[in-house]
Amino acid sequence: MVGTNVLGFKMQDSTFESVKKRLLNYQFNEHHQSYAGGYLLENDGSGFELEGLNHTQFGFDTDQKLVYVFMQIHESDHLNHTTYNKIVSYIKNNNYKIIRTIDPFVGDRKTEFQTPNNEIIVVESPHMGNFNVYVEYYTKEFGRMRQEAQQLENTQQSQIEAKNF
Repeated sequence: MVGTNVLGFKMQDSTFESVKKRLLNYQFNEHHQSYAGGYLLENDGSGFELEGLNHTQFGFDTDQKLVYVFMQIHESDHLNHTTYNKIVSYIKNNNYKIIRTIDPFVGDRKTEFQTPNNEIIVVESPHMGNFNVYVEYYTKEFGRMRQEAQQLENTQQSQIEAKNF
């Protein structure tokens, strides 16, 4: 199976070492793991020909295969959502299935896609904040593992807080 292309890498195919080799100005901490149990790599967006890209994060599974990519991209025109619309248009050109769209006149915008490889792409543009567009590519398995970990964290936090009352 060939994974979905993102920033010149292939989901579920590119390895930790192959991604690290191509990244400029990367950060790595061997004690930080992705929700899928592998390493995390981050960089400042340099080395990619994508205007406004100022942060990336790459997550790997226990086999050190790429299962998660996050991008933070500066919104060049927050009133007209130019960057958000451009990114959604680029992804639509790949004929990925749109599975969810939130497009209010005012408010948070979000478009979710599913690839033929059963991966998810999410493009978000929060209404309030620092005028960034957030793009995530992830495998369904990664999404499931992240959701389970976040639910466990929330349950544990509630239990800790409840002890105070």
